[in-house]
Amino acid sequence: MLSFFKKTIEVNFIDEVSGKTIGLSKMKPEQLPDAFDKPTTLQIAGKEWQVINAEPVYSSDFIRSGKLTIHLKSIEHVHPQNVR
Repeated sequence: MLSFFKKTIEVNFIDEVSGKTIGLSKMKPEQLPDAFDKPTTLQIAGKEWQVINAEPVYSSDFIRSGKLTIHLKSIEHVHPQNVR
């Protein structure tokens, strides 16, 4: 059966520290990188996150399945004057 709509990927964002879901989103494939095999950061709700792990890693796989799980760790910035 032909689909007249572009496929979207159901993305599950997981906080690596707590194991809790940060959010769920349906995204177009072009909004995501081709692969999560190198250091990647994402902005979510104005906060910066480092991708720790993605399942699956490659776009060909998550486009085929329509699902992607991304494990993230919050990036904390410290002002240089606060470092002793």
